[in-house]
Amino acid sequence: EWFHRLWARLIGLVFALPFIYFLVRKYFTKDMVMPIVGMFVLAMVLGAYVFWFALKLLIPDNKKVLSASLNRLAIVILVAIGIQFVYGALMAGHKAATVAATWPTINGMWVPENMNQSTSGHYMLENKITIHFMHRGLAYLILLLTIWFTVKAAPVKISGIFNRFKYTPLVFVLIQVLLGIFTLLSSNTIQPNKWRVFETIALSHQMIAMFFMLSMVLQIYLIKTKTGVGTQ
Repeated sequence: EWFHRLWARLIGLVFALPFIYFLVRKYFTKDMVMPIVGMFVLAMVLGAYVFWFALKLLIPDNKKVLSASLNRLAIVILVAIGIQFVYGALMAGHKAATVAATWPTINGMWVPENMNQSTSGHYMLENKITIHFMHRGLAYLILLLTIWFTVKAAPVKISGIFNRFKYTPLVFVLIQVLLGIFTLLSSNTIQPNKWRVFETIALSHQMIAMFFMLSMVLQIYLIKTKTGVGTQ
C-alpha cells in the first residue's frame, strides 16, 4: 500500500513538473495546444480520483457532515474549476498572456472587441482575447462561488476535520487570483529561453490551481447528502 501510493505520487511529479515547465517556457507549438489541453484535463481527473480514493481510506464516514446544498455548491465550483483548467491551458498554449498585460480591464476594455473572430471559426478555443476574457471571467465567478461556499460552510461545527479544512478553498482561490493578476502584469517581461519573474509567478499560479482543485475535492468528500447529521 505504501509503495503503491509513493509510486503514484512519483508518476504525478514526473508528469506535472516537466509539463508545467515546458508550458511556462512556451515550448509547445500551436498545433500541440489541444492535445496538451486534453492530456492536462485527463491528468487532473486522474489526480482527483486518486486523491478521492486516498480520502476514502483515511477519513471514515462518521467524520463527514450532512448538507446537500453545500455539496451541490462544491460540485458546481469543481466543474467551474475544470472548465477554468481548460482555459488556463489554452492561455499558456496560445501564449495569450502577452496580448493583454493589463488589469482590471483587458487593454482598457471590460468587454474586448473582435472576440468572435477566428480563422477556423473556433474563436472560443483560438482567439487569444476571447480566451483572456473567458479565463478572467471564470476566475471572478469561481472566486464569488467560493466566497459563497465559505459563508455557508462557516456555521457548520459538527465535524472536526471539516472545521479544519472548510476555509482552505477560500485561501487557495485568493492566492490564485492574486497570482493570476501578477502573472498578467509581468507577462511583458518575458524573454525567450530565460527564466524570469513571469515564469516563477506563472508556475506558482498553476501549482496553486492544482491545490485549489484538490481542496474542493476534499470538501465534496467531507460533505454527504443522504445520511448523518449536519446543516442545510
